[in-house]
Amino acid sequence: MKSELNINQVIDHLHYCVNEEGGIIDFPWCSELLYPFYLHFGDPNERFRSGSLLAFFGLLCEWEDGSGFPFCTGIEEYECHNFECYMDHFIELMDRTKRDYPSIYTTTISSLKNLIYHNDLIGTFKNISMDKRLQYKKFVEDEYAEHDKMVYFMALKEAGIDLQA
Repeated sequence: MKSELNINQVIDHLHYCVNEEGGIIDFPWCSELLYPFYLHFGDPNERFRSGSLLAFFGLLCEWEDGSGFPFCTGIEEYECHNFECYMDHFIELMDRTKRDYPSIYTTTISSLKNLIYHNDLIGTFKNISMDKRLQYKKFVEDEYAEHDKMVYFMALKEAGIDLQA
């Protein structure tokens, strides 16, 4: 990971990318935005916490829309994001996330549900134990997340980004 970057710089760059592109579209997740965002899912700084949670949603979008695959599966020859760490931290802090950032939570769960049903979440991460992969699948299946397009914009707004202004 790019240890020379700090969370403030990375969140600034994430905000820049979202504003420049008008949404979360094919970002440089494995280069300029290569950072362990999951370490800030419980950060007392709201900007870092919401931005990091939004980044996880963005990583999932990258996989979901087919524009890239930013997570490690154990066979990469480049640095990437650790799905297991993201999921473990997301699950651990789910109640707080759901309470403080309901739209970010909903969009993230919705993406995870889509990935379970349309992209082989269980088969993709052979570098993660089967027990953990099944735990992730059950967690996602048990969560409710139905939303319309407005929830996406509300998620961005929860992270301090207002594209509708």
